[in-house]
This record gives sequence, C-alpha cells and structure tokens, in this order.
Amino acid sequence: MSGIEEAPDAWRKWQEELRWSAEHALEYPPEGLLAYSCAVVPGSRRAFLKAHFSQAPSEDAIDAIQAVESEVAAYLPDDFELETEVEVVPAGSAPRLLPALAFAAPPAA
Repeated sequence: MSGIEEAPDAWRKWQEELRWSAEHALEYPPEGLLAYSCAVVPGSRRAFLKAHFSQAPSEDAIDAIQAVESEVAAYLPDDFELETEVEVVPAGSAPRLLPALAFAAPPAA
C-alpha cells in the first residue's frame, strides 16, 4: 500500500502539502481575495480549495484562482481529486473557511 492507506494520519501530511502549495501559488493574490483555505478529506485522495472574495471576482481573478488550482495539483499525486469553490463573502460577514488557511489578506486600515 502507499500514501494515505498506510497510516491513518497520513492525510495530515497531504493537508500540509496542500496548504503549503496553495500558499506558494498565491504569492501574488488576485484583487479582492480575502482568504484562501483548503482541506484534505481524511482517509481519502480528495481535496478542496476555497477562494474567499470580498466581491464578485473579475475574469482575471478567476483565471488566477484556476492557475492556483493547477499549481497545487502539480504537488499532489495524480490520483487526487481536487475541487475549487469560490465564495463571495457579504460585507460584515466572516468567510466560511476550510480547516487549513493558505492566505489571509491583511485587515483593512
């Protein structure tokens, strides 16, 4: 057996790899991005990425988020399923974050 099936806690390694690769890919975050969170489903080869925007993202922002997904996928084994969701966070609300935070915009001054 390999990877996740070998040890019940192996998903933690993939969780950190997912978070790190998303953080690395977001060196230049798109405009309006409040946060970027991610999660690996324990005991599986399934991962979720979530981009949290302060307003409806522009076409350029969507392209940037798709590029992040592609870069993250390059760090994971080929058999991982990766799904990205975009959330527009209403003013005054908190984003619905996944367990691992790869990016958080600095608070507005």
